[in-house]
Amino acid sequence: MLDFAQSTSVASAVTAVTITWSTPRFMYRIRSWLGPGSIVQGGLGGWWPTTTGQIGMSPRSARVLCVGPTEWLVVGEAVEVQRLSASPFCAVHVGEGLAQMCVVGDAALALLASFSALDFENFAAGTCARTRFSNVVAVVERSAAAQFMFYFPRSYQQYLIACIHEVGLGKIEQRFEP
Repeated sequence: MLDFAQSTSVASAVTAVTITWSTPRFMYRIRSWLGPGSIVQGGLGGWWPTTTGQIGMSPRSARVLCVGPTEWLVVGEAVEVQRLSASPFCAVHVGEGLAQMCVVGDAALALLASFSALDFENFAAGTCARTRFSNVVAVVERSAAAQFMFYFPRSYQQYLIACIHEVGLGKIEQRFEP
């Protein structure tokens, strides 16, 4: 298992990419069987995205990623999942099962293009998508022009770290946060 106190980096005068690994504690996978219209019935408000790829923001600053027609990933502060369990939704806490990888820097597009078929250059900031990152199923969120967040099964973290080291960019700094 990865010791989050460890930090690895490739020595370089200029860091082209910084990767931060962490495990968000408040993360829920939410599904509905009634379609996007169930959002209104569930009383979740206008901040809840209804189109695949959209990202909404809850009143408590949680990001809500619409990853399918009736599926969402909620990341951030605790959300009122008690209301969801009494509605046409199924909410499952996945905070310990998924890891988060934040990729930032000028060479982020080059690094990501070597691992995924997703067209990152035309992937708009403020949107999300499901993809495969080195054959690992992941959800990616583009936060800014050169900043990407990946959410993937935690058991693949060591594998992805090894893959990134093999790329050979030579300017990758990695940080591990609890």
